[in-house]
Amino acid sequence: MAARTNGRRPAKQAKPRFFLITHASQEAGNRLWGAACERRGVEYVEVIAEELDYGELEGAVASHDMAYRAAATIPAIRLEQWLITQGAKSYYPKPERVFFNCVNSTLLFQSKGLPTVPTVYDLVHDREILLHYVESLGGFPVVVKVMGSYQGQGVVRMDTLPALYALVDFVLFAGLHAYLMAYVPHARYRVVVLDGAALAATRHVAPAADFRAAVDEGQPVSRLPRRIRDLAFRATEIMQTRLAGVDVLADTRSDALYVSAANFPFVFAPTQAISGVDIAGKALDYLLHKRRRG
Repeated sequence: MAARTNGRRPAKQAKPRFFLITHASQEAGNRLWGAACERRGVEYVEVIAEELDYGELEGAVASHDMAYRAAATIPAIRLEQWLITQGAKSYYPKPERVFFNCVNSTLLFQSKGLPTVPTVYDLVHDREILLHYVESLGGFPVVVKVMGSYQGQGVVRMDTLPALYALVDFVLFAGLHAYLMAYVPHARYRVVVLDGAALAATRHVAPAADFRAAVDEGQPVSRLPRRIRDLAFRATEIMQTRLAGVDVLADTRSDALYVSAANFPFVFAPTQAISGVDIAGKALDYLLHKRRRG
């Protein structure tokens, strides 16, 4: 049973506690974390950052507590930072890493020598500049990826200049941020990395009536190709975390691979369901081991 914190100090317990910073839309993941805690005798504290009174919680966090942030809101990020500065164990190699959030991991990967899909990192209204961008990416089709979306939402294939102009106008009018990317037909590998090991992996291909591999339910991967595994490890290392959901794209026209993302936090419930691997449980075991080490 979850102990939801809404500005009230959770009762102090001798057993270890796991703070999950989340929100209602993460119901599947919340349930998996709660079940993992119950099986291991860990107190599960579900925290909604927007409802929390820091004054009431102050002094209640012990150095042997553990924390994971599932929510992506600014209040959730700040609460994660606060918990870790109080001594809560997390998936960052060093506690200070929690204060540095990368807003352009694709460019970071590129700067470290990892292969990435050719990308323009922001859009403009100017038609001539947009045409130049398209040409620099190899021409049409191109892909517009609206930031902040996941599982293929906000990813749109553009085949003509008029369509691209109209979409860019809308994106900028709505105050959104988007990347312009080369179109790469691909299969997508989602690799869950934990402490230098590939914990679980799935493979996703675009349905016949779509171009987005992200919308495919996916299949488990029992033998992950070494090149993909190594890219996933390197991307996780670059992001300075011990846990990540890494996306590697395999070009269906060649043997080229591209690192698309190394997400932390990330939505792991679909990967756990497809792979059959207890991702929440094994990730919690890592924190319990880290807690025992002090």
